[in-house]
Order: sequence, then structure tokens, then C-alpha cells
Amino acid sequence: EMTSSLVGSEMCIRDSCKEQHVVTFYAERLFITPQYLSLILKELTGKSANKWIDDALIVEAKILLKAPQATVQQVADILHFSDQSTFGKFFKKHMGISPMEYRKS
Repeated sequence: EMTSSLVGSEMCIRDSCKEQHVVTFYAERLFITPQYLSLILKELTGKSANKWIDDALIVEAKILLKAPQATVQQVADILHFSDQSTFGKFFKKHMGISPMEYRKS
């Protein structure tokens, strides 16, 4: 049961992370509580549900930022951040550099 929930949650996160940034969304899709989802992910992978979501968002952000036609604002919009500043703070917190610095690297 825990393994199937884990696989389901990983697939949900990869498929929906651009639009959905909260644990509750994924737990509801799997018909489990957010607490249980966090517990099984932590027990089986060592990473919290929030960390899974953040990691998936960072992967998407890095891909989008390497596409020269998309502005940082457009990347923030695609990933459903409230604004470019919020996205920039999120990205810098996780990567240690700004989205523009990453793009230039």
C-alpha cells in the first residue's frame, strides 16, 4: 500500500507541479490525507512531500529558463507563481542564484 501510494504521488507531482504547489492537492488525488502522504514519502525517500514538490518545480524552472524565448516573467507565469518576485525568491532559495544568473550560466 505504501509503495503504490509513493509511486502514485511521484507521478502526480511530476505531472502537476507546474500548476499545483501544495501537498493537499496531491493527497486528495490519491485519496489519502496530506499528513499520510508526507509521512510515507519521508519514510520511503527521506524527503518530505513539500521537498518533492519544490524539487519538481526547480527541475521545470531550470528547463524553462534554458529556453531563450521565455522571459523570467513567463516562466513564473507557466509555473503558476503569483509574480516574478515570488518565483525569483523561490528559485534563489533552492539554487543559490537568481533565475537570470542561472540563465547566463
